Amino acid sequence: MALQLIFELNVLTSPAKIPHFLNRKPLKVIILAAKLLVTVYTCSYVYYKLFVSYNIDDLYSQYRESMGGMVGWTVALTVLFMAANWSIEALKWQYLIQRKERISFSMAFKAVISGTTISLITPNRIGEYAGRVVYLETYDKVKAALTTMVGSFAQLCITLVAGCVCLCFELKHILPQMDLARQTLVFLCLILVGLILLLYYNIWLIAPVSRRMPFIKKYARYFEEFEQYTYTDLTILLGYSLARYAVFTAQYVLMLYSFRTSVEVADALKVIPIIFLVQSIVPTSTLTEIGLRGYSAIVFFAFYSTNKVSLTLSAYGLWIINLIFPALVGLILLLRVRFLKADT
Repeated sequence: MALQLIFELNVLTSPAKIPHFLNRKPLKVIILAAKLLVTVYTCSYVYYKLFVSYNIDDLYSQYRESMGGMVGWTVALTVLFMAANWSIEALKWQYLIQRKERISFSMAFKAVISGTTISLITPNRIGEYAGRVVYLETYDKVKAALTTMVGSFAQLCITLVAGCVCLCFELKHILPQMDLARQTLVFLCLILVGLILLLYYNIWLIAPVSRRMPFIKKYARYFEEFEQYTYTDLTILLGYSLARYAVFTAQYVLMLYSFRTSVEVADALKVIPIIFLVQSIVPTSTLTEIGLRGYSAIVFFAFYSTNKVSLTLSAYGLWIINLIFPALVGLILLLRVRFLKADT
């Protein structure tokens, strides 16, 4: 589905590929209408999810009645870390595409932020790739989307490895007096970590395999993008991903402190990777993701805190700072993007 979206975008943004029955004026109207639709849908979605579906205002009122206000300086620091979080992602994306198109850091940052907007309104964030590649001028957008997936895969590797390691240590709380079950899960975690790293460092195999599969053989030229990355490149991408993972883990710790959950830092560092692991492997749309964040926080922090309201608000707060704020900024940026190459 993600690739289909990029294929269609590639057609609409390439003048040579615009269908003959569409001249530029009607196409501009269509693009303008699409931008307005995205604007209305995004704003409506944010309002509905925050104030209707999950009643975040009521939750915060309950929190203030029982605990008082938030710790202001930690919230401010979390917002600053949000900028660091997406800056690292922009550097990673810039590194990914530098061999095919040179772009500035500011352009890469705009592309990454715009990607969060489209990801907000598409299942499993598949629109993130489309939101980024519209900023590219010469690099084929389908190939750029596949290249972007390499960076996402690197982030997934870090999330799975860290989550599996912490899960192995937390099994004594999750499955007490169940030695066989714990040993089995530890073994499965080790297998998962080994497989994900093996697949990641052999991602180039996708290209030759695609040439042998009849139903995708005609698209094999696009999958050749996976062959351009060396082991050094892939390791550098893991480094960027690890740095970003450390930043949003620190953000989560700060939010737990902001809402006075009483969770110790050492305990938080053991549980947060498990929550990120669950969020990465459970299929969700952004519409249901915030609910999963709140529920998983309550479940996995249950051994360290019984303050469900504070735990839920910590998870929601991180979601708002790291996704909603950038998505709203990205919405403004997308409205300024010219999708037709001949316009620029």
